[in-house]
Amino acid sequence: MKVPSTEDWLRISNCFYEIWNLPICVDAIDGKHVCIQKMSKSGSTNYNYKWYHPDVLMAACDADACFTVIEVGNAGRNSDGCVFKTSRIGRWIQREGNILHLPSDQQLANDEIGGMFPFYFVAEEASFRFIHRLSNSS
Repeated sequence: MKVPSTEDWLRISNCFYEIWNLPICVDAIDGKHVCIQKMSKSGSTNYNYKWYHPDVLMAACDADACFTVIEVGNAGRNSDGCVFKTSRIGRWIQREGNILHLPSDQQLANDEIGGMFPFYFVAEEASFRFIHRLSNSS
């Protein structure tokens, strides 16, 4: 799956604003534990507290719930936050530079102060609260 371009992120952001009233949002991100058949010789690598052997799907979706970035195959014993922190998607978002081609910071609509605001991903606070700044570093 190719990484969206800057133009793609701007289009997605416009859809988030029109559909969900979320300005400058580029994606919603979450993880899902998917039950799989235990892999041979995997021991307890994928065994979790719910008594099954999941793999973790980490994905980001646009305003219409279509995947834009996905990653599969993380050990199911880990939480969404832990998987995100060590995943390629997590490193791309948190890393200095602009690997994801996010647009430059923009002014919010109807903002009288006129400050610049970074494009961001929405996520569940409990799993992803360590993400503090998602703008590109220019």
